[in-house]
Amino acid sequence: MLFKASVAILEMLLPDLQGKRFEEIMSIISLVQSSSNTLDLFQDDFTTRSLKVKITNSQLNVLQEEYSQLIARVRQECTKTETS
Repeated sequence: MLFKASVAILEMLLPDLQGKRFEEIMSIISLVQSSSNTLDLFQDDFTTRSLKVKITNSQLNVLQEEYSQLIARVRQECTKTETS
């Protein structure tokens, strides 16, 4: 349910996120977390909107694998940098 809620939030923010660089996206997400806009996200229909997010276990498994590979690459790069 937490992942579905996260996807629902991103869907709501999509107009603000489209075409932005990674740093800008992270800034927008950080601002939402700490601003009064948070209340706008969690309107009465938020739970319903979150429940309507369609994602299968196989999709979650693919995302988990991609995340694991990304973390492994980042750790490898950090190790290379530390030993240089």
